[in-house]
Amino acid sequence: LASEGEWLEAMLSQARNADEQWQQLVRYRQEQEFWVGIRVLRGDIAPLEALPILSAVAERILKELVQLVEAEFSRDYGRIEGGRFAVLAMGRLGACETCFGSDLDLVFVYDVADPETRSDGPRSFYARVYYNRLAQRMIGLLEAQGPFGKLYAIDTRLRPSGRDGHLAVQREGFRQYFEQSAWTFEYLALCRARPVAGEPE
Repeated sequence: LASEGEWLEAMLSQARNADEQWQQLVRYRQEQEFWVGIRVLRGDIAPLEALPILSAVAERILKELVQLVEAEFSRDYGRIEGGRFAVLAMGRLGACETCFGSDLDLVFVYDVADPETRSDGPRSFYARVYYNRLAQRMIGLLEAQGPFGKLYAIDTRLRPSGRDGHLAVQREGFRQYFEQSAWTFEYLALCRARPVAGEPE
């Protein structure tokens, strides 16, 4: 998607603010899916060949959105010194099998040396609160309805402890959960997990 990536960068550079950047991401997703659909209907590619292309489009959008959200979030709340944040894809996106209209199974993971570290912005949060609100902001923008529609429906139930768990989980807690408490179906889901945005290391 090299040429498409350059096209997206050009679209985003024309936006005057964060809201317009978000709208450009929505437009990019719809245009890419439209052209992939045309290629399938014309027989240029097989339906299964469309799945990794659609997955790459979603991954590209997530990478851009993380940068957008972190920049906006840091203006109000600062940053966590030494903190790192990543988005894990599970399910179809994790396996590069995203279909037309697929929702995205996502898990948000953060890493910080000291959980008591606070952000350095005008309004300060401890690391757990900071990264959970960052994840909430991500989901809010992914599912927001605008003039061009929305980006994606998001499913976060594959995070540790499912609906009862925190939206963003610390890396060490993520590791311990899968070593000590995970169910069999969660191990199966983990087989498809891969980092798609943020800091993959």
